[in-house]
Amino acid sequence: MCYSGVTTFSSSLTYLSSLRRFQLSSEEMRRAVQAKISKRASELNTKKLRSLNIITENIAEAVRSTILNGIVGGVAEFCIGIAFFWLGFNSLRFTDLNTFGGLKAVINALALAELGLVPFLYLMFKDVKKSLSTRSAVLSLSALLSSKKIEESEISSIEYFDLIAGIEAASSNSSSSSLTWMPIWSDSNSLSTQLEEIDADDSTIMKFIEIEIEAVDYLISQVVESVAAKAKAKAKAKASKKKKSTKPSDDLVGSILNFLRSDKLKSKLQVDTVLSLVFLVLNIIAFHGYSLAVYTYYVPESDDEPVGGRMLKYGNMSHDEANDWGNFAGDFCWTLEPLIIINRGKIVDWVESRLGARSKMKQD
Repeated sequence: MCYSGVTTFSSSLTYLSSLRRFQLSSEEMRRAVQAKISKRASELNTKKLRSLNIITENIAEAVRSTILNGIVGGVAEFCIGIAFFWLGFNSLRFTDLNTFGGLKAVINALALAELGLVPFLYLMFKDVKKSLSTRSAVLSLSALLSSKKIEESEISSIEYFDLIAGIEAASSNSSSSSLTWMPIWSDSNSLSTQLEEIDADDSTIMKFIEIEIEAVDYLISQVVESVAAKAKAKAKAKASKKKKSTKPSDDLVGSILNFLRSDKLKSKLQVDTVLSLVFLVLNIIAFHGYSLAVYTYYVPESDDEPVGGRMLKYGNMSHDEANDWGNFAGDFCWTLEPLIIINRGKIVDWVESRLGARSKMKQD
């Protein structure tokens, strides 16, 4: 974990440097387009500004995510990795011989691991919020695309566009499992290398952004046109009193709607939401359980023990009982979590099969 934390931290710093170049260039372009619109509004500049707003917001989110997940997360992972050296020595009973700092070093290592776990708890909380937000966005986007007519501005939020671009990419590439927009700056592994290889200056960065602007504008216009064409075809079929086809639609919006309503996506979103909440709860329990070992070591057991300490130990527990139960809770949660992660795919498949069976029963 120490090595992983260091590499995550260093690679995130390099990636952040490249992202910042894109961020500065996109902001500069956005200000230039806004200035043009303020002088003389045009449809071309308005569309370009809309696409630039999506791009700028996406880059800003990538910067925030890199700082939090990569840099802060890398430092936290390093702290936990260092702590596990001593916890490992303790499991092998080396500390019983008063080597490697003895019991005090193990307790301090546990406190360091607790400190490193705090940022991860926050990241897990964010994952829960993101899962709930994605489920809500899927439902609202499905309702929006089912309408007779939509404006380009209605699907120009980063949340909707991210979903549309991700689904469109997944439908054209069956190996893609991501439901997010993947512009050039989203590839953290190759972005910095690419920029170095071509010796990219600011004008090159601008060209990259211009390509993404065209891609964003094209996809949004295609979706709007597809919704209009679908509504027109539906009205024509109704006028001619033809029976509605039960076959999946081949148009862009039809394929997006089919995906949004599929059992595969529903099962994935359900599992992601539930498991993100489960992981958060398990790690909160583990955090509290292991904190009891630190507390009982440094705070003597007495009748004058602080009220907060008694509450931490669930009232009338002795130090030894609190320490034993805390370690059991932490070990249990941190054993259960990887087992769930390993079997995540099987859980998704099971939920999907259940949803499929339920859908079939409704149809019958």
